[in-house]
Amino acid sequence: MDLSPLHALDLSAPGSLLMVIGAPDSGKSTLARQIYQELCRQYSCIAYLDGDPGQSLLGPPTTLSLAINRRGDLAFPPRGRIWRRFLGATSPRGHMLPMLVGIHRLVSTAREHGAQIVVYDTCGFVSAHEGGLALKLAEMELLRPSMVIALQRETELEPLLQVARASSIRTVRLAPSPRVQPRPPEQRRKYRAQRFQEYFREAQRWVLDKNSLAIVASFPLQPAQLVSLEDAQGFVLALGVLQAIQGEQLTLLTPLRNLDRCRILRAGSLLLDLSTFQESRIAHGPQTMNRQPRQGSEQDVREEGNAD
Repeated sequence: MDLSPLHALDLSAPGSLLMVIGAPDSGKSTLARQIYQELCRQYSCIAYLDGDPGQSLLGPPTTLSLAINRRGDLAFPPRGRIWRRFLGATSPRGHMLPMLVGIHRLVSTAREHGAQIVVYDTCGFVSAHEGGLALKLAEMELLRPSMVIALQRETELEPLLQVARASSIRTVRLAPSPRVQPRPPEQRRKYRAQRFQEYFREAQRWVLDKNSLAIVASFPLQPAQLVSLEDAQGFVLALGVLQAIQGEQLTLLTPLRNLDRCRILRAGSLLLDLSTFQESRIAHGPQTMNRQPRQGSEQDVREEGNAD
């Protein structure tokens, strides 16, 4: 007997954008992946939007990724074209405006490139008192999904679903799969460290002139800071880690092999230790910036999405 939520889901008329929402450890990403593969059997061009910057499936942590399948290809991850936006953090908390802009740009890109349906696997940040539901509501109003699929244990998503129903958006409420195994914060941190290690395995050193790039930063650049090297449209070419800042020159490590298309350097809010690949937040001090280590906590679970 199939106990997965997909078994109870009617995808006969999905519309053009499906939002899959749920708290961490609800099976959200597994369901989104199953929906994507099922739709690939019925349609020729399907896009998968990975909106979880903490436990991302399609890209390194701190990024939002869009991938479009090749015609007739059911593989996951999708093996077609891919675009990324840099959030610069592992949670939307404190970065909600860049999150909204990034997601909107990626959905628009999917449609511009012929995607018939976009499956949006949202992050697990749904805490009402921390702004999670407000973020999901803003995404819903901005994107106007055809269907909202909610994996809900009790009533934690009801305020959002009430607005969706009032806006004539098709809503489907499902119980999480009993097979879902909760993952503690330390396991999530380990996953991110492994992804960063894989991403920077073949990184090389580049020296850049500050004046050759548009630099987007909320605070002064510093060694160990995670940055994004982007094209003229603001899409990620590669991530990098600053190593040194000397006058007008920046030294960084990045897997990018060619800087010809690089127009923007966007600074994140994390420092990355390249000996352990553990991240730490950049904290605003009264006079200096300093490391604020992220310890495994319940806040990590509330803030981050779920890669299942």
